[in-house]
Amino acid sequence: MRRRPWQEQIAGVKPEYVAAYLRGTGWQWEDAMGGKASVWTRTTDAECRPLLLPKHSEFADYGARLLDLVEALAAAEERPESQIAADLLLVDTDVVRVRLGPPVARAGSVPLLGAIDLVAGMKGVIEASACAVEEPRPAYPSRRSRRVSEYMQATRFGQTSIGSFVASVLCPLRTPESAGEARSELLPFGREVTEKVSRSVAEARRAAEVAVLEDDLSPFEDAVAEGVSAELCQALARIGRGRRGMHGLTLSVAWSPQLESDPALRTSMQLEPAHCEVLPDAAELLRRARCPDGDELMGWVQRLERSEPDESGGKVTVEAQVDGKRRKVQMALPPDEYEEAVEAHRRGGVVHCSGVLSKCGRALRLDDVQGFRAIPPDS
Repeated sequence: MRRRPWQEQIAGVKPEYVAAYLRGTGWQWEDAMGGKASVWTRTTDAECRPLLLPKHSEFADYGARLLDLVEALAAAEERPESQIAADLLLVDTDVVRVRLGPPVARAGSVPLLGAIDLVAGMKGVIEASACAVEEPRPAYPSRRSRRVSEYMQATRFGQTSIGSFVASVLCPLRTPESAGEARSELLPFGREVTEKVSRSVAEARRAAEVAVLEDDLSPFEDAVAEGVSAELCQALARIGRGRRGMHGLTLSVAWSPQLESDPALRTSMQLEPAHCEVLPDAAELLRRARCPDGDELMGWVQRLERSEPDESGGKVTVEAQVDGKRRKVQMALPPDEYEEAVEAHRRGGVVHCSGVLSKCGRALRLDDVQGFRAIPPDS
């Protein structure tokens, strides 16, 4: 009989990960059989037969013994073997799931363009939460710290499942880069991120509820300390929008059994279409809130534009590196700084400034421009 993919993959699960799963699901270590295996029992179920867990993955029959263990767990938990195996394969991972219901989800599928928004939105939620772990802000510069970038590289998009339509992001407790580091911190960065997802989305929903009932967006500003940001609101709005308006979403978090979870955290948050409707306005409000330090740009002036010949200030387009790519960024400058841009364009010199970077259609825009100056060509 042909083996299923999980039956081939299960041999790659380390014994310590299996032990973490067993502890997290109510099993207790009972005895050691020399240096070869350990015996586990579940005291809450007298009829449940003991489990045998090999101590070393190098044993020739390690994979076969894990298949026996999966079969026994499936019988004890009354779940399919494939689900048990999936949990074991993800035992060092928290899972963030987003469920979309009707009308956008039909027969276990969503429109292709909607799927693009779903994936981008889920990425935005995780990334905004990772940024908030390092420092809560109303809005973030476009560049990410090395820690956040490494974490985002380690996250993976999981298998979709039917339940209207459910997509998942696999969030590792630790990144490969941090696996060998000392674990003196109370929580690994990955768990801090998923806890922040739970807190920030719950706070965003609470703020949205007030905004809908009282036409007041200020609760979003009050929730910044809990991880609510312009990027989080924009990401949730992108998930919750459809071709014919907002459709809402349900976001849930499943905790890895490797670490105890905070019982005060919510594991499921539902945002109704009305909640999603106010999120773009909330994102704009937070984006306009003053950041301690914004995005820094250094590049060349590509275009100068004035609406009227005698207008003092004007619009400037600068070509600069953004997230490792050459991008054109538009900004509005007051008279003195506009004249400096004109001079930099004439000389072919580099300009430097900072502000809050955001998307404007397909273009980029820099708001709250500060410190605009031309750098002499010979410096």
